Amino acid sequence: MNFKKRQLNPIMICLFIITVFVTISPMVSFAAGEESATIIQKRVVYLIGNGDLLNVITWTGAEFTKEEVTVRIDGKITLPLLNDIQAAGKTPVELKKEIEKGLAVFVESPTVTVIVKKQESKRFYVIGEVLHSGSYSLTKQLTVLQAIATAGGFAEKASKDEIILIREHSGGNLTFRINYNEIMKGENLNTNIAIQPDDTIIIP
Repeated sequence: MNFKKRQLNPIMICLFIITVFVTISPMVSFAAGEESATIIQKRVVYLIGNGDLLNVITWTGAEFTKEEVTVRIDGKITLPLLNDIQAAGKTPVELKKEIEKGLAVFVESPTVTVIVKKQESKRFYVIGEVLHSGSYSLTKQLTVLQAIATAGGFAEKASKDEIILIREHSGGNLTFRINYNEIMKGENLNTNIAIQPDDTIIIP
């Protein structure tokens, strides 16, 4: 039995490819968008830490409001009637819900707002040959060079090609070496890493 070979129509092939592309593209875009949204969400979540200054406002009972309460070294705050409450390691929303749960015993349907008035728990350190050596609040994402600029920039005798960043790690401290001169030339830009809480930058 003889069969004739069917020739594929180029137009039909093109239409098939376009159809597949149009079908898959939204799925890929959605997946990429989901991933980006997740990354952004992780970046904006703030965890309360020791030393942070909080305003705890109770709208349904002014007597329970407490402003400028400092998170103690044990991570707790003290509120009227509720005594000690763990604050460190929680988001403002999580702390708000816990306070509302505790106040529900004394106030009907309490509404609480927790505001981080001053962030003191997230700090980094710049020491050595900079104009203003010391510790700084990490209130936004900074790179190594931006952190150095925050400390006033390099002093006259600074060794800009021998910058060291020390990062605390559970398995032992991590050490990064950064060459400012190379970065300014557009080389090894990946060494201008983002600062994390408790990082120490040393300028010899």
